[in-house]
Amino acid sequence: MANSPYTDLIDNVLPFLAADPSDPVTEVAIRRAAIEFIAGSWVWQILADPIAVTAGVASYALSAPAGASVSAVLDAQLDGDPLTAKALAWLNANLPNWRMQPGTPSYYTQTDSENIVLAPLPAWASSYGLTVTLALQPADASSEIPEWIASQYGRYIADGAVAILIDRKSVV
Repeated sequence: MANSPYTDLIDNVLPFLAADPSDPVTEVAIRRAAIEFIAGSWVWQILADPIAVTAGVASYALSAPAGASVSAVLDAQLDGDPLTAKALAWLNANLPNWRMQPGTPSYYTQTDSENIVLAPLPAWASSYGLTVTLALQPADASSEIPEWIASQYGRYIADGAVAILIDRKSVV
């Protein structure tokens, strides 16, 4: 997959500003706008590789490609059977002892964006694995986004960067 550096969007931002900020400042605004837009829209999705599930282990790390981080789990299946997303409070109220009592997982939750937690605790190892569809966002230290995102949504990201830069000027 080809990538497009944030600097490719600088020319889409500068014409809308009265004074040109330095390229690094503009690039930071573009990165911030890209992260906000992509995280909020879920336009960047991947079908992650299956994750091996072990009996008695509920929490599994989610992996994002280099330059990206996980924004959300959009879908999860265990051995091909769909799992339903539930809030931690719902699991605690409706499945007492779900953290300790083994069973067939029907639900998942997240306590952070880097892990998925199965409920109840898996009683056996998975035959085919845990499969997830993930929404991604650029990592905080990223320097580029996928080219198709820049091509399809670059003007929205540039508009967001302009708003960030104009707002920054009013604060300084």
